Amino acid sequence: EDLRTANDMELWEPFITERMLVLGDAYCMVWPIEEDEIDTDADRDVRESEVELVYQSPLSCRAMYDAEDGRHVRYVIRRWQEDSTLGKVWRVEVWYQDRLEAFISDPGSKGSDLQDWHEYAEDEFGNQVPANPQNWPEVHDFGRVPIMHARSDLPYGQSELSDFVGAQNAITKATATQANSIEAHGWPER
Repeated sequence: EDLRTANDMELWEPFITERMLVLGDAYCMVWPIEEDEIDTDADRDVRESEVELVYQSPLSCRAMYDAEDGRHVRYVIRRWQEDSTLGKVWRVEVWYQDRLEAFISDPGSKGSDLQDWHEYAEDEFGNQVPANPQNWPEVHDFGRVPIMHARSDLPYGQSELSDFVGAQNAITKATATQANSIEAHGWPER
């Protein structure tokens, strides 16, 4: 209960559930926080609970399951774009059960070629530093991938709204067509 309260889950659980139903999937990072950890995003209650729960959109996050059984997450990929001093870059994190491999693209590249990507590492203050065997990959001892996957179907979800898209498109088209013809018919009277 303390963990739920510290992470404002009474607000986030309905949002995560809604996103899962609308998009088919939703993710939540379950991140352990130590009392002395430098993390300006974690408030006092979260630090005291020692675990931070953070929603991850399926538009930028994807779990990859074991092909043999389809139940166990082999790794999770997170991808997003951000601004840098040299231009927009893509960032990617690949979360495994024992490590995190982070990559960054060349500024301005689309990230579609393997040579666009480079290993990425940060110091304890969040500043990029050269990747080396001491800081890349980042090893963790969580014993599992720290991102949970909620879904409306197996292995990946399907939007609960997908059955209504055709009907909504028909209504939108009928409304737009009717509005246009009403305007055309009313013009001579004006």
